[in-house]
Amino acid sequence: MVNSIPLIKTPKHKLKQPSDNLDITYQQAGLVQDVMGKRLKEGWGNAAVIPGLKKRADAEQKIKDKYFGHNDEIKDVSRFSGKFPSFEALLDGLNFVLKMKGIEVLNVKNKFRNPDVLGYADININAAFELDDGTHHIFEIQLHLDAIIVAKEKVHVFYEDIRKCIPDIVGDGFTVDETNQIKAFVLGCLRNSAVDSAIDILLEKSGGVFLYTRLLEESFAQLAKKFPGIKIDFRSVEAL
Repeated sequence: MVNSIPLIKTPKHKLKQPSDNLDITYQQAGLVQDVMGKRLKEGWGNAAVIPGLKKRADAEQKIKDKYFGHNDEIKDVSRFSGKFPSFEALLDGLNFVLKMKGIEVLNVKNKFRNPDVLGYADININAAFELDDGTHHIFEIQLHLDAIIVAKEKVHVFYEDIRKCIPDIVGDGFTVDETNQIKAFVLGCLRNSAVDSAIDILLEKSGGVFLYTRLLEESFAQLAKKFPGIKIDFRSVEAL
């Protein structure tokens, strides 16, 4: 079942909103939220979760930390999710989205094939909604299993521990904004699915410690390239 989910991937440089004006993005997102919210409610029933638009302050912080000030790269101002009782029901929910008219599915990320370092998995979709003027607004849909949502709430504390330790690990010499960008980068790497068959074997033998260490190693290697001159306090790393 897991491998039956189609892999759809659009290059990052094409995953941009039609405008870099955040006010326009929010106007478009409001329209998408209304139309897509109704469609998902009709198709998913009680499984559909229709939140409000992403808080403006949160969007601005994410743009600063993750997208380095590029307003047109944020893709989850309009966002939706579905909570399903079984994998079969989740697949039905996914197929409903894939067949929906008026949108183009740009990305389907199947985290069930390779869960993150703490075992979390879902289906993450980026899709483009065609607006009346012919432009497309990119929005996000996440499909979850009820049981994994419960587990996610329990392990969230570990992400928070990691988040708190990162400023001590990178040390002094960085501004608050740079430290936040480093923090977002490391946590993003830890949340990514980067597992191959060899890692799976070693993970099984090591009870997860190897994978955690490997991802930290890769994260810091990329961090060093992105922020030349950064010094890692490995005594602080031990606390993780």
